[in-house]
Amino acid sequence: MKGSIAFIFVFLLYSYLFAAPTGQEPAKECALCHFSWMEVFMFEHKDTDIASFPKKRVVATERICFSCHDGTVVDSRLRVWTEDKHKVGIIPSKEVSVPKEFPLEDGKIQCKTCHTAHGTGEPEKEGYERSIFLRIDNKNSELCKACHINKVGRNNHPSSKMNMLINNDFFSAGGVLGVDNQVICESCHTPHGPKEKKLLLGKYVDSELCSYCHTDKLTPGKFYKKGLLNHPVNIEFTDDKKIEKLKLKGAYFSNNREIVCLTCHNTHKGVNKNLLIMNNRNDELCLNCHEDKRYIYYTKHNLKKMKNFKNRFGKSPFEHGVCSVCHDPHGWALKLPETDDDLLSKACFSCHLDKNIVKNKVIDKQKYNHPVYVKTKFDTSLPVFGKTVAYFSEFYFDTKKREYITCATCHNSHIKSKNFLREDVKNSSLCLDCHKDKNSVVNSSHGKNDLNCLSCHKVHNSKNKNLLIDKVDNICLDCHKSGGVAEKKLVGKNSHPVDILPKIKIPKDMKLVNGKIECITCHEPHKAGTKNKFLRTDPKNLDIFCYKCHGDKQEIIDSEHDFRDSKQSELCSNCHVPHNAKNTKFLFSKEIAENNANSFCIICHEKNGIAKEKVVVMIHPIGEVKTKKDILNELTCISCHDPHKNGNRRKSESVFNNSFLKFNAKKFCITCHKDKSGFVNSPHNIKNFENIRRVKSLIKESDFCGFCHGVHFNKNKNVTSQNVLDICIECHKKKNVVDEKLITTSHPFVNLHKEKYKGMLLFNEKIHCATCHNPHSEYKNMLVEGIQKSDKLCIRCHDDKKYVFYSEHNLNNIFSRKLNFVCGECHKAHNYPEGNRLLWPKEKKDDEMIKEICLSCHSESGVAKKKIVKYFGHPKIPMTFKYKSNDVLPIYNEEGEKDINGAITCATCHNAHSWSEKEEYRYSSKNSEGNALTSFLKYRNVINLCNTCHGIEGLLRYKYYHTNKYRKIKEEKKLRKRGFLDILIGK
Repeated sequence: MKGSIAFIFVFLLYSYLFAAPTGQEPAKECALCHFSWMEVFMFEHKDTDIASFPKKRVVATERICFSCHDGTVVDSRLRVWTEDKHKVGIIPSKEVSVPKEFPLEDGKIQCKTCHTAHGTGEPEKEGYERSIFLRIDNKNSELCKACHINKVGRNNHPSSKMNMLINNDFFSAGGVLGVDNQVICESCHTPHGPKEKKLLLGKYVDSELCSYCHTDKLTPGKFYKKGLLNHPVNIEFTDDKKIEKLKLKGAYFSNNREIVCLTCHNTHKGVNKNLLIMNNRNDELCLNCHEDKRYIYYTKHNLKKMKNFKNRFGKSPFEHGVCSVCHDPHGWALKLPETDDDLLSKACFSCHLDKNIVKNKVIDKQKYNHPVYVKTKFDTSLPVFGKTVAYFSEFYFDTKKREYITCATCHNSHIKSKNFLREDVKNSSLCLDCHKDKNSVVNSSHGKNDLNCLSCHKVHNSKNKNLLIDKVDNICLDCHKSGGVAEKKLVGKNSHPVDILPKIKIPKDMKLVNGKIECITCHEPHKAGTKNKFLRTDPKNLDIFCYKCHGDKQEIIDSEHDFRDSKQSELCSNCHVPHNAKNTKFLFSKEIAENNANSFCIICHEKNGIAKEKVVVMIHPIGEVKTKKDILNELTCISCHDPHKNGNRRKSESVFNNSFLKFNAKKFCITCHKDKSGFVNSPHNIKNFENIRRVKSLIKESDFCGFCHGVHFNKNKNVTSQNVLDICIECHKKKNVVDEKLITTSHPFVNLHKEKYKGMLLFNEKIHCATCHNPHSEYKNMLVEGIQKSDKLCIRCHDDKKYVFYSEHNLNNIFSRKLNFVCGECHKAHNYPEGNRLLWPKEKKDDEMIKEICLSCHSESGVAKKKIVKYFGHPKIPMTFKYKSNDVLPIYNEEGEKDINGAITCATCHNAHSWSEKEEYRYSSKNSEGNALTSFLKYRNVINLCNTCHGIEGLLRYKYYHTNKYRKIKEEKKLRKRGFLDILIGK
């Protein structure tokens, strides 16, 4: 029921309001606003019981408007009367021109000046909120512009169409756009319920109003996007004098101190189209606050001096000031990439990569430069910057948030200083502000005599990744040289090697340069240390420092080579010094003859040396190693010994396995003598003779070679010389040592022509045991390397006897059974009966050795019983005629040796090792019958021998030597007496 009544009332009211006016009427509807039109007042001119008669015309006053807008009809109390509103009851200022169509009350503005209760416009098209009660059409703020004529056509905020995304808060605050979405007065102002002075929709604080539309400058949360794109706003400005000075220019500060958009801009009184409060052609506005940047005009960064320079907006510093080269209040004036990167440094690079702009100040990115956009390791008073995110970077003064170094950390592009540096570099203060771990260099010798960081370092365009002015060693030697700053600390001719790749593992705290050892590997040039030697890690003593790299040398401590008086003394320096060494090799501290590598040891191990009780006697050969079997080119003391390792303790006697050997004692000799590695399984391994007392001590010392060999002295007292024969005989003459290997007789140790028998092991050009035997071999009989059968061993020397293998004297060719030793059928290298000069293995029974050897086979009981020699023998007569051959006469004594006083025997005509002197007959594989050209006969020269005595009968006697034909004649002649001539001619 109540809703129906309200509807009827509103309907009647609107019908009345839109009806044509008829002048003053006392109707109750009109009297709601026209108070003086009430019948009592208009006709009777008297007071009522509740109101006095109005002496003046009363219509559309603020109190009358409130009488309906107090909630009775519409509740406008919160928007109009609680908040601020357009001023009423005041006389318009000179800045305002009120048209006659807008009535005033006694010359003062009232609600009726802008409003009327009578409808205007077309509410059906425009909406009631913009057409009802306004005196004129207000689609594009025409009502505002009718009075505020000085806000139009001057340097006011542009009324252009919006081309950016508007914040939703704009509409929530009551913001309105024009018909074509352009900015109008009511986009910023509202006559009722503004949040800020001057009827603004948004507050000055945090530049809220500007943030509604300028979303590219401020975040939706009304916070300034602090970074590289905009001038900071919504931050406190602490300089009161500058604040007051700027206020006189029209600047506005929120909360009296905060910089906001209107600090620099005035939306209606701007001096130019950018709405600035003052002209900024010569950076006047910028320098009002940034007065400390004024000195840029006196530096090379004043690009007004450079013709044709323009920033990315096409602005020239001649027209827009020096600041405009790099800066724009709403974005960099330089063209920068839209990346999350160090844009501040890239701003510098935009010029300093172009030689046409900066000439000799070009940054060469192909070289090494101080890194930018890296985090600081220490707190610094220099400016550092936050991480770039979404094209923005935070500038921090809070030490807890300091992070990234940029060009601006070291350089202040606005000040007049050398290279625009923030601090002086002469005392290294700029560098040390960040590199606090290098502070100690200031009070060291590296910080004196005008030395500073730039004495060694080059911040830009260095060829070295450590930003050095040159190679490390060159920098050091530039001072540490004669005439240099550090000439009192020269390194000398012989110094620790540098610029080399290490062969040992270097600890991480010992710095390498490109993997190489340099001066700074050992030295930290920024820290003098307790010993003032600039050593890394500042060790307690130099020994500890040396062991950092040469840790394998620590075994020398407390060894017999430890010469220290006390453990507090230095040990390494007894022999070595890193600089100013007396010798190149080993950095030796004492002067010795470098041409003798053994001098380093002999200087102590001599009769007047510190180790005079252990004078070195060299038995093992030293010097150039000529054979390829060894791993060394030259053999010296240190080839076997390491003076730092495996030594005996101080004041104790050394034995083999603790005599500073370089390798494992058990495999020591084999390390070089790899060809002797079979000795481990050899019958000569001394472990096979543990019953010998001397051997037991050698095994304990791991000196398995020492029984036969002595390096510095002979350990075997029973061997009086180093003759190989003596060493072998020492054991092989004792049955209790070698048992069945006892040797009584042996192959003679004769001289051999060295050139003819190359590759054979001789002793003083004589055959000895090792010529045939390898005492280190693991094979049976221990024959020399590569020879497993004795036959091959024999022909190494007796090459002229090798054809025996192709003859019938090789019994392998005759019998089905295989014989391992062809030569051994007639000869035996060891233990043959004493006196058998041809190494005949059997006891001698006959006077003639050769005949006995031959007939042992060519007899009824011999292996050559098919070729028995029945007729043989020659009279033993002296040779009276000169033999014509150049060879020694083929006659032999009873011992089987060629002898001018000997007699004709088997070997005179036969060569037991060659079936025939002709090549084509040399091979015989069966038991064949021979002839005059075979049968092991030496027919070429022997016939001449026969002819010497027998003349023309010589050939026949040679041919039928083993027949009875001529021997019968001989027997007949024996019956008669022989004369002298018969004896001479052998009849």
